[in-house]
Amino acid sequence: MQPFLFQDSQASSIAHAGTVRLRKRLQGGISVGGSYTWSQSIDNASTIGGGTTVPAQNAFDLAAERGLSYFDQRHRFTGDYLIELPFGHDRRWLTGSGLLHDVLGDWQWSGDWTIASGFPFSPRILGNVENVSGGVNGTLRAQATGLPITVADPSVSRWFNTAAFTLPPSGVYGDAGRNSIEGPGSLLVDMALTKVVPLKENRTLEFRASASNVFNRPQFYGPNAVDGNVASETFGQIVRAGQESVSVLPEAAVTVRMALPFVLVNMIRSPTLTVVYAEALRLMQLVASKETVKVVPLIAKEPLGQPVVGGLAVGG
Repeated sequence: MQPFLFQDSQASSIAHAGTVRLRKRLQGGISVGGSYTWSQSIDNASTIGGGTTVPAQNAFDLAAERGLSYFDQRHRFTGDYLIELPFGHDRRWLTGSGLLHDVLGDWQWSGDWTIASGFPFSPRILGNVENVSGGVNGTLRAQATGLPITVADPSVSRWFNTAAFTLPPSGVYGDAGRNSIEGPGSLLVDMALTKVVPLKENRTLEFRASASNVFNRPQFYGPNAVDGNVASETFGQIVRAGQESVSVLPEAAVTVRMALPFVLVNMIRSPTLTVVYAEALRLMQLVASKETVKVVPLIAKEPLGQPVVGGLAVGG
């Protein structure tokens, strides 16, 4: 007989959340803000319409499925800041003209950060013959031993106490709670330096150097970051970065943008920010002196010696 999945509308859920936001507007060259969210979501099925890949362990005992939602994230704190460095026009130092003013003046340092707790997951049994023959895999959960799940110092090699779970007896459903293990959280910090140079009339030239994940911290949060298969040799270990959209290694970008009657953007990406600022100053001088459209090449060297080429269109 061909296996099939039966779905009905017996699922239930409940969620609570609260958010606090604070913002200090730009004053004295400093602006900062942040948002903290506490939330909790509990259900016995976190997706609808066939979106779930792990059906109920026992279709006749949905009460055993009640637990944290797979997207439950208890804490999330995000913030951003902007600091006008004290050099340049209307600032404390280097208010006049000169080379130091041109190089160091009118810079802004900005950034943002995200600190969040991890997502929960279940201790499962993969590859069970009876489970697979029924057309599914990973619906069976482990047997709880009664020992604490958390450890004092979680690490990549031992994120939780694996002794808290074991294989259930043959023919018996495991009694470990659904989504009873909290996965790794995240700490992501981005920064940027920005300088806006006024040119003729209503033209401005912006130079921006930005970097994501500046502290080179691996981001392990998300589904499948920790091996939850009780029968696996790496059970309880962090085995991969959890979110493909989050960079594990630091990334950097240099952007040169000019405000003109037409759209004008140039970007060079480099993991080491090897673009020399003197090259950007030379570019600014070329831009300020041109009245007709021209393309000015801007070249940076990667660590392996391969050039990354960008262009800046200049219009009058």
